[in-house]
Amino acid sequence: MSEATISYRDYCFQGATFRAQCIKATQGVELNVVTFSPPVCGPMPLPLPSIIFLPGLGSVIDNFRETLIALTAAYKVYYLETREKGSSKTGRDAKYSIEAIASDLPVITEKLGLKADEYIILGYSLGATVAVASFKLLSKKPVALVLTEPSATFLWPWWLPPLARVGVPLYPILKPFIKWYMKKFHINEEGDFEMYEINSRILDQADPRKLAATVVAVAKYKIWDDIRTVDVPTLVIGVSHDRFHSHDEASNIAAAIPGSSYTDVETNKRSHSAEVAGIVDNFLETRGL
Repeated sequence: MSEATISYRDYCFQGATFRAQCIKATQGVELNVVTFSPPVCGPMPLPLPSIIFLPGLGSVIDNFRETLIALTAAYKVYYLETREKGSSKTGRDAKYSIEAIASDLPVITEKLGLKADEYIILGYSLGATVAVASFKLLSKKPVALVLTEPSATFLWPWWLPPLARVGVPLYPILKPFIKWYMKKFHINEEGDFEMYEINSRILDQADPRKLAATVVAVAKYKIWDDIRTVDVPTLVIGVSHDRFHSHDEASNIAAAIPGSSYTDVETNKRSHSAEVAGIVDNFLETRGL
């Protein structure tokens, strides 16, 4: 589904409003940001922190429909499509490393007018890793982080980075093979088939040039130096039945952040469902946020 045909009303709570805009970040990059504002009914409720929502590598909004609908019932959500997404506007010289993607966050938060301690960052997979990497760059820190399936490293199959360097023109031919390989060797079909559906949507809607550049650029990244800079309440959401991501990495990230909380939702069906909104509610309530 192209950006032009998306009806964002399909991704927010009934009565919520939305606005999509393209915002200039760093290195000449422009990013699509969709602002969802919750419905206003009756007396004004106590203010909740806003949410910057960072999807995973190449991920598309279809994968988060249920989560966004539930969150936008009460929270203002900024759905930020990072630079490796098809919606971004980038030049040939744009970089796609974790550090480069993270460098966009301070600019975007400033242009959105977000103040320190008035927002949280909710990231998925690569988006969670970017949330951690951006933390030291943000002059106005979030009040908390929620990291869903965070990746500490990106240990691709040995053949993927070389293929990404040369295979962009062959992407339509290679895509069925990548789906087959993913389903055969990295998807838990019995316990977590949702991961296949999620990644199929990503591959079908990806910009192959940006996706390939990102695969190569993040291959040597390790989160451990960046994790030391995080000093706000953090919730890590693990997905133990997911063989595509490393559950051990998620639990190790939680262990490396002092005072963090950890919960296991077991499957990607649950991690991409309305249940996440309840988990975020409970986390913020128990932390007095």
